[in-house]
Amino acid sequence: MPQIIKQLGFSTEKAQLLTIPPYFCGGISAWLTGKFSDRFSWRMPFIIGPMTILAVALGILFHFSSDVANNVPAMYVSVILAQIGIYPLLPGITAWIGNNLVLSWKRSIGIAWLLAAGNLGSLIGTNVFLDKEGPKYPTGYGTSLGIICLGLISAVLLEFLLWRLNNKKSKLSQHEVRERFSQAQLDGMGEKSPLYQYTL
Repeated sequence: MPQIIKQLGFSTEKAQLLTIPPYFCGGISAWLTGKFSDRFSWRMPFIIGPMTILAVALGILFHFSSDVANNVPAMYVSVILAQIGIYPLLPGITAWIGNNLVLSWKRSIGIAWLLAAGNLGSLIGTNVFLDKEGPKYPTGYGTSLGIICLGLISAVLLEFLLWRLNNKKSKLSQHEVRERFSQAQLDGMGEKSPLYQYTL
């Protein structure tokens, strides 16, 4: 972050100080998003909302990147917006996966896979912002926006599929389910239990 802000024309000391608002806003965003996501017991809007903010921030950064010197305020606000958008994503997605994988071994593996896949972002990010394309970096911004669009589509699709599964499970009454399965069988099914409703 200090390096990014330094490129906006600030001295090293000022760049260090100017990292505080983006990090602070990102932290508040993550906290508020988590709080409201828990209050409404609904994960998807609190994932696609920050993703949309992140996409807007990257769009602004890309638009003004060829003339940074004359657009420092817009670029700095975009850096803050990017932090507001990116900070809530990992906790929100991790919570959504954790909520929908009931059995502890499945939850452990699912979250581990999520974190491993998420760490690929740094590998991709360091290889798509090519020096020869500066200052516009169309490959870098294009790849980033493409990944965000893929994330938005995935979140909406997952919400729809989980909603459909919940509706399908709701067709069986609790009495019918308990006649068909013992409590031990239901416990062993985890999220596949007809009594379990997925978190949307």
